[in-house]
Amino acid sequence: MDFSDVLEKRRSCHFYRSKPVEFDLIGTVLYAGTQAPSAGNVQNWEFIVVTDQGKREQVAKACIDQTWMVNAPVHLVICNNKERVTKLYPRRGALYATQNCALAAGNMMLKATELGLGTCWIGSFDETAVKRILRIPSSVEPELILTLGYVQELDQPTSREPLSVVTHFETYGKRNREGDVGVFPLVPRVERTVEEAKATVTDLHNQSKKRLSRFFKWLKKKKDEDPESP
Repeated sequence: MDFSDVLEKRRSCHFYRSKPVEFDLIGTVLYAGTQAPSAGNVQNWEFIVVTDQGKREQVAKACIDQTWMVNAPVHLVICNNKERVTKLYPRRGALYATQNCALAAGNMMLKATELGLGTCWIGSFDETAVKRILRIPSSVEPELILTLGYVQELDQPTSREPLSVVTHFETYGKRNREGDVGVFPLVPRVERTVEEAKATVTDLHNQSKKRLSRFFKWLKKKKDEDPESP
């Protein structure tokens, strides 16, 4: 699958088939997580793979009773060994540690999409309960949970803010680069090109309809003048 397709096809999945996910595929998803960048290359993430039905039910309950999670055959709990980062970066290490785990999770979700699997990011849960259920030591924090499984139905795609809304140049609020015309140099040009192409196709279609209409009028006139003509 082309990477652009992976980006566009990744959507949250709340409905999973009962088919178990093969462990080699789970391993491939986890490996993708380990390839993420991290502050100081500390790689403070740790992963807990949960496939046991009873544990998945407990984890779902700890996630504010999100019972749909039980249908996902795999829960990937991404843990944050924060001390490994804060020792290196005392002032902002806690933030970096969380960012590292988020980067790992992003890689995992994209890899799962490429493999034909669905995922959903879960960030709302009772941290104390999750730590108790999975026997996570006090020095390690559960940062987020990914559900993983074969897709039964994907959530509907959501809209994305256009680049012209979220992009600034050089300073916040500056929407265009020096010498560029328009609010955003690329998107409006693409949009204009698309609109121009649509207008051209519409114009050609209308012209063809007119020509066909004239042809059939001419043909009818010829038949009226000479009824025996073929």
